[in-house]
Amino acid sequence: MPWVSADDIAAVAYRALVDKESHNCDHVVLGKELLSYGDLAAILSDVLGKPIVHDDRTEKEIADRFRSFGVPEGYATVLAGLETNIKQGEEEYLNDTVEKVTGRPPKSFREFAEEKKRVWL
Repeated sequence: MPWVSADDIAAVAYRALVDKESHNCDHVVLGKELLSYGDLAAILSDVLGKPIVHDDRTEKEIADRFRSFGVPEGYATVLAGLETNIKQGEEEYLNDTVEKVTGRPPKSFREFAEEKKRVWL
């Protein structure tokens, strides 16, 4: 999945609002790299110096978990289905929007984690 930093989203939105010439489009803002939940856990473990693990669950287990938080049945099923789609690679695409609009590449997840690690420690 192309995880994206809120800073990158804000930078693209800022340019869209202040540039003299209208962008006249919908920007799809994506991150720099495709990472699984396991990849995120490994990066966070390295950056934070603590073991972080991703507990891979079935679609039913995910839906049950959502329901346990009070999410309505139908919505829990939809959300769990989206997680399955992600696992199957349906969100594996990248683009150059951040760099094209801002003139700089998007942040990697590792860069984001390094910048924000004080929040988690």
